[in-house]
Amino acid sequence: MGAFQVNRNKNKSGGNIYTREKKQRKDAPKSKSERLNEGVLAWTSFYRANPHRFIRDYFGLELKLFQVILIYMMFHSNIVYFIASRGLGKSYLTAVYCITRSVLYPRTKTAIISATRNQAKMIVTEKIQKELMLYPNVAREIRDIKTSGGNTDVFFHNGSTITVVPNNDNARGIRANLLIADEAILLKAENYEKIFRPFLNVSRMPGFKNKPEYKDYPVEPNVEVILTSAHYKSNWVYEKWKSSANQMFKGNEDYFAVNLGYELSMEEGLLPEKFIKQVMAEDDFDPIGFSMEYEAMFYGSSEKAYFKLEDLQKCRVTKKPFVIFDEGTLSSGNKTKLNKFKIPKMTGERRILSADIAVSGGDANDNSIFTMTRLIPDGEEYKRQVVNIISMNGGTGASQALTIKRLFYDFEADYVALDCLGVGIAVHDELIKVTRDDERDIEYEPWKVYNDDALADRAPSNALPIIFAIKGNLELNHEIAIKMRTAIENGKIELLINDIEGRDYMEDKFDFDSKSSSTDMQARMLAPFLQTSALINEMVNLEYDLLNGKIRLKERGKMRKDRYSSLAYGNLLASKLEEELKDTESDYDFGLFFN
Repeated sequence: MGAFQVNRNKNKSGGNIYTREKKQRKDAPKSKSERLNEGVLAWTSFYRANPHRFIRDYFGLELKLFQVILIYMMFHSNIVYFIASRGLGKSYLTAVYCITRSVLYPRTKTAIISATRNQAKMIVTEKIQKELMLYPNVAREIRDIKTSGGNTDVFFHNGSTITVVPNNDNARGIRANLLIADEAILLKAENYEKIFRPFLNVSRMPGFKNKPEYKDYPVEPNVEVILTSAHYKSNWVYEKWKSSANQMFKGNEDYFAVNLGYELSMEEGLLPEKFIKQVMAEDDFDPIGFSMEYEAMFYGSSEKAYFKLEDLQKCRVTKKPFVIFDEGTLSSGNKTKLNKFKIPKMTGERRILSADIAVSGGDANDNSIFTMTRLIPDGEEYKRQVVNIISMNGGTGASQALTIKRLFYDFEADYVALDCLGVGIAVHDELIKVTRDDERDIEYEPWKVYNDDALADRAPSNALPIIFAIKGNLELNHEIAIKMRTAIENGKIELLINDIEGRDYMEDKFDFDSKSSSTDMQARMLAPFLQTSALINEMVNLEYDLLNGKIRLKERGKMRKDRYSSLAYGNLLASKLEEELKDTESDYDFGLFFN
């Protein structure tokens, strides 16, 4: 009982401290009830001071050393910032913490919030209901779990509750003693401060507080736990995390801030080393995304960054991607179901497939990028809605031409914006031929360039004039960069939402987690969202300088700009089509007035 002796007179969590004294005559033995009460008081104080021992002794759960430290600090600090890498078991540890606090502190009201309701529900449905309830003493403490009717709640026999809270104004008025913000980087700072944090305005009221002799007992502090992966330094969580870390370093025991990267997951056997090596060796490896998601490090863009993260994040408004599947890998039943992923064309809509080309034999890190953009009429302008980005490592000119023609017809595109300088000319020379697709048993007719006479003359006279050729030089690249930034700042570019929100959307609309969805199908459904994040990482990493008065963009470190180039080519073509749209509208208005 040495640990109890040390901790019984001071409990940071504000629980019942075992200071009760009762005078009794030496010859008056204590009743069984009195001995039981004193034992409960002693062990409650001991386990509140040492929650990791309670988890082991009562629940029968074995924790790893880092989990023991985290649980201990989460019980002894009022404001916790836990920045975790993927694969660290953050959701599981959160679930263990929630049920432990609910049992040790009766009538605790816990609120779990996340940017998406399904993300927050997973702590209850996947971790508590499906995993932890298998342990008898966890199950005996829980009276009921409700996950229907849009509500997700856990009810304990001692009056404690765990509630998943919606991420909207409907959450106003909820009260909690423990607030869990899961993937807080996706929450809006204003909503967190004005809607969610005020949950903690009311403290837990233990039953003994109703007795007169305890009226001056200290008020138990509420607890705020921020659980998230890292993000950009411009995100509101970064400043809050930094402030909490500074308080912790100054010795303020109310604060605890920690970042745990993938190295710990590997050391504890939670994440295979082979998996990390595979991620880092992938052709489309994203160093910035890896740093944030696996190293738990916040990333700051350069002061010379040409594109601002805040502007790009505002563009992430599109929910439905154009999902691409390889028909050769799907059964006939699945092919029928894929019709639900089609996006019907709107009246006046045009579609662009834009490509930045790399071929095998060049830099092993270079990728060909194919971007699918819908041009949605908006008065005399077009909204550019980017619904998918496909990455392909090299390949021959013939294989890439086949890919482009497949994507073009699957997407029902109208134009191809093609990099026709350098290695891109090899793909051009294949596109102007008849292309045989043995897998689909189709022959695609030849295409040709319509904005460059020299290239157009290389194609057959009957070829379809749908290729918009781009030959980059200092002046054209300057124009491309300006048009791209202008479109972003004016809100004309619409990008897909982040992958967590995207998964939530796919679960609601397309049965993402159903048994009929294979692992391959799920990966393809999420790929457009992940590729969009990689695009943004590339763009915020681009720095600029001026050469002869022209803007020149360049990558930092080992980053690439393939995705930026592909999107920028499509945006350049969209601008040209927009000019035609304005001319058409003007001619029509003039003719109508004249008549």
